[in-house]
Amino acid sequence: MTDMPLVSIIIDNYNYGHLIAETIDSALAQTYPNIEVIVVDDGSTDNSREVIARYGDRVIPVFKENGGQCSAFNVGFAASHGDIIALLDSDDVWDPEKIALMVDIFQRYPEVGWVGHKLTITDAKLNSLGYTFPDLLPNGPVPPDPHLHLERMVRVTVSGLLFRRSAGERAFPIPYESGTWRTCADVYLMSMFAIEGIWGYTLEESLGLYRQHPGQEFAQPGAIARRVERDAVISEALAEIWTRRKGRRFSSTTVYKHRLVASALTGHAILSGERWRLLAGGIRSVVDLVRPHPRLAVRQGLGIAIAFAFPHWWTRRVFRRFGTQFTPQPAATS
Repeated sequence: MTDMPLVSIIIDNYNYGHLIAETIDSALAQTYPNIEVIVVDDGSTDNSREVIARYGDRVIPVFKENGGQCSAFNVGFAASHGDIIALLDSDDVWDPEKIALMVDIFQRYPEVGWVGHKLTITDAKLNSLGYTFPDLLPNGPVPPDPHLHLERMVRVTVSGLLFRRSAGERAFPIPYESGTWRTCADVYLMSMFAIEGIWGYTLEESLGLYRQHPGQEFAQPGAIARRVERDAVISEALAEIWTRRKGRRFSSTTVYKHRLVASALTGHAILSGERWRLLAGGIRSVVDLVRPHPRLAVRQGLGIAIAFAFPHWWTRRVFRRFGTQFTPQPAATS
């Protein structure tokens, strides 16, 4: 890597014409000088493309039909030229020093293939809500341990993820066609990096703003139950990928923990057969985790128990940082 490697900033956008200018401005305002800003518009039907066009040759615009976040990053990665790739959602904003700090980490740790950091969660006007995502993120190297990723112990959002081109070439393209990976590019990429034996590095510092606003999934009726179920589907898909790639069975307690919560939010009472079936599956997955990660097994076992007995408390605790409200559905008996 050169002393000042080119950094490709890839912004994905869909119908955020009222927000994307702030995002592009924050990318162009980086103190690190050697950057290219690629803006992929994923088939927007609002004024997004007009806003992007105003930047002229300061950005590289890529216009495509709608296919979802991951398809947009596929196209953006193919159009990029940088030694380091940084992803940015079109409703988020970065601190000006972010890229300079991240490049320094890559240069100090040549064995590291990806770097992640926190973001501060804000309202629509970028006022802090008093939380970060993730809540906790230690400083230091992250080994390519499958269980850390399957149990979602390593969490970095899209706008907090950067990686070397050499790592990206081993993970792209993201298979978005089935619909499972239409979104959650961060989860897929970090898991693929781990499968490929690529080490990461996380930074506890917040280097940007993660905006919550009415146009997001969290603001829609029933959003939390859908989000929790989607997380379960993603964790299940990851376990299948690890099993296929490594030739031995992997499971994830997160699948059962999230489905226990989702079943409660959609009306399944604690005495329902569905809740008990999920609890039994969760216990089996915890047992599978005991040998490789005994401490993690204890932690995840406690999570399974809480998700079974106190799903609404679990949901409030997890989603409070997003300022999201939810209304439990009437209890069902089966």
